[in-house]
Parts: sequence; structure tokens; C-alpha cells
Amino acid sequence: MGDQSINSIAVDGADNKWFGTDLGGALQSNPNGQQTLNIFSTNNSPLPSNTIVKIKVDQSNGKVYFATDKGIVAYNSNVAPFGDELGEVYAYPNPVRSEHEFVTIDGRNGEHLPQGTNIKILDSAGYLVYETNVIEGQELQGGKAVWNKTNLAGRKVASGIYIVLLANKDKTVTSSTKIAIIN
Repeated sequence: MGDQSINSIAVDGADNKWFGTDLGGALQSNPNGQQTLNIFSTNNSPLPSNTIVKIKVDQSNGKVYFATDKGIVAYNSNVAPFGDELGEVYAYPNPVRSEHEFVTIDGRNGEHLPQGTNIKILDSAGYLVYETNVIEGQELQGGKAVWNKTNLAGRKVASGIYIVLLANKDKTVTSSTKIAIIN
């Protein structure tokens, strides 16, 4: 942020940091602050001003509110807070059509995935197609996982039914759901 004065700091559900500056707009960094994820200014966003007076994150839905000296703007970051327990899960959109770039895996009834949840996606023959962990691979999304419909080799998966198996950090609780892909 260089010599910019910081007027506001907020933290979202995935522990990403949001900084509101005096003249440089807003900046989002990863949890340890070492990587800049987004920079918002009047040049690249609907911000009415680069003077950010206050930033507030709604932890329930991931929306980030920027109060500027010329008005307020909301940004949907799609970051969910981590859940407390692994319960019922679902995937959306489902079925996943060719125009959908990503599939989101989340908990039902407003309960998000707990930190450390392991997610394995298998094809209908039971072969591992993709694996991630809410800590290592998906930490910037918080309590949900986003899959880009690729396999472990980085290639797009074929049409079919995919089984999603989830386990909490200590593997004592499991859950599952299915995803239909239509290319």
C-alpha cells in the first residue's frame, strides 16, 4: 500500500484482510497479508470515490460494504465463514451445465464447512477425480469449496454423475452429495 493512509481494516470469514485507504481505494489480501487478491478503485470498480472511510463485512453472506466520502457500495465476495460442524452438504448449481464455470460445495441450512474439511470428488466408477482441503486448497473461500470441473491433471471432466465425499479434520464426521455434470 506504499505511503497510503489506511482508514479502515476488516476481516472476512476466510480471514482475508480488507484495507480501506485515504486516496487509493480498497485492497484485499490473503490471511497472512503477503498476497494481494484484489484492488478496487474508481478505475476498475463502481466505487464512487477512492477515499474509503469504512469497510464492513457481513459475515453471514460474504458481502463487503465500502463507505466512501461520496456514497456506499456493496461487493459480493462469495466468502463464507467457517462452520462449526460438518453436517448435510449440497452442491450448486446442480445439474452443472457447460455454461457454468464452477461448482460450489457448501453446508445446508446456513451451516458452512468447518476449517480443515477434506473434499474428494469421485467419478461413478469410484476413481478419484479431484481432491482439496478447506485449509490448503480453498482457504480463500472460507467455509465452502469451489470446484472448476477439472480433474487432478487439470483437464475438464466429462459429463456424468460425480460423488463428493467430505470428512472433518479428524475424520470422525463424514458427509456426501452428488453432482451431475452436463457438458
